[in-house]
Amino acid sequence: MTAISEGIGSGATQEVSIAEVVEEPWCEFLQVNVKLAVSPVLKDGFKWKCAQGINKDTMKMLNEEFNFFRGLFPLKVFITGPPCAGKTFFAQKLVEQYGVPHITIKDVVAMGMQLTNAYGDRLQEKIEELKDQAEAEYEKARKKKDPDFDRAKCNPRLPDDVLYDLVKIQLNSAGCMNKGFILDGFPRSKEDAKHVFMDKIPIEKPEGEEQDEEAEVQYEEKLNDKIVPQYAIALEAEDAALVARAKELAPEKVDNTHHNEQGVTRRLKEYRARNVDDSQETVKDFFNDVIGYQNVLVVDAMLPENEQLAKMQEIIEQKGKPCCLNMISDDDKKFLANL
Repeated sequence: MTAISEGIGSGATQEVSIAEVVEEPWCEFLQVNVKLAVSPVLKDGFKWKCAQGINKDTMKMLNEEFNFFRGLFPLKVFITGPPCAGKTFFAQKLVEQYGVPHITIKDVVAMGMQLTNAYGDRLQEKIEELKDQAEAEYEKARKKKDPDFDRAKCNPRLPDDVLYDLVKIQLNSAGCMNKGFILDGFPRSKEDAKHVFMDKIPIEKPEGEEQDEEAEVQYEEKLNDKIVPQYAIALEAEDAALVARAKELAPEKVDNTHHNEQGVTRRLKEYRARNVDDSQETVKDFFNDVIGYQNVLVVDAMLPENEQLAKMQEIIEQKGKPCCLNMISDDDKKFLANL
């Protein structure tokens, strides 16, 4: 059951008693104790599809085959742009329109904090290490009247390599593999995108060539077709217009956020440093290279909202509406929303 849940679900399982499910129509089938003998036909030279039996990998293969033969293909979209351009606003609009998960870096980090596997343990160790560093720096600069360092309120910034791992874990989850995703604002740069969507594959030496065990392993980069977005949307606007937009935000949307004028100005500077115009090294350039410029939409973020949304829908539906939508029931939507 764990293998099935990890392969096509969230990985969570729950033990229930027979009394709790006895009236379910499938209950009697799960109570049958069947003893099977292997047919002689299958003993010698038979090519098994899943020789390892039911495990996480074979369940993922079953999941992929199910989707393929029924034409259920996930919708994968990436939205980028400078701060205050409207990335999250339009990501939420597309989520409502197409019923796919909305992926933000904040949600990805929260997901990582809930991991209970080996990677989750390593992540917790890393966070404690970062808190130790933050506490040491605090104590070094601390004055007599300053309060004690509060580890519970300390939220250290995770290093990039950890963020790359967490984003890949999320995009490989059952919910994203089955339905797709609207990826909001991350990766921030071409370098980020390479780490998330390009896999490093060891280069094997030609057969017969002497193997040097001490030689450094060479790698080649290969695009991960399973998680790379089909479409990329780049919102663009002048800095002055974006700062002006930030000034017009209601106080309740600015308080305790980085959406104030100072915060937006700082983040704009960071965004422009990562994405220098005409450098061929922007995150938009990465997607032009790997999915083709015809699948990359540049939108003027100062246009009316309905015009921007219409342009986004046009590129997403250029080959027809996502084909999985009409084949998902309300019960399916409730289930997938919790993956």
